Amino acid sequence: MAKIINIEEIKIGMIIEDPVVNNFGQTLLPSGLSLSPNHVKLLKAWKIENITIRENIDDEFEISDEMRGIAIEYINSKMNWQPRNDYEMDLYEMAITNYIITKLKK
Repeated sequence: MAKIINIEEIKIGMIIEDPVVNNFGQTLLPSGLSLSPNHVKLLKAWKIENITIRENIDDEFEISDEMRGIAIEYINSKMNWQPRNDYEMDLYEMAITNYIITKLKK
């Protein structure tokens, strides 16, 4: 079950149901992501007012070390870049999470 909430109602650890996109159609946060304080800062910086969160997370899956390793290897093979700060590290982690979620949904 999903629920649309104002970003002022966000609690750290909530799970995003639908990807959060900016005005240019770029994905800022993928679905399935557990919100952190840095994610909230990102949403505020992009002036995102509402997001859709997952209300029932009983059907969540666990990400094994093997899955994470495969995702990291794949992401690293597609980019020639290393995160230099917390925001870039969040983007890197989002890419890894998005890759895993995409593969698990297939």
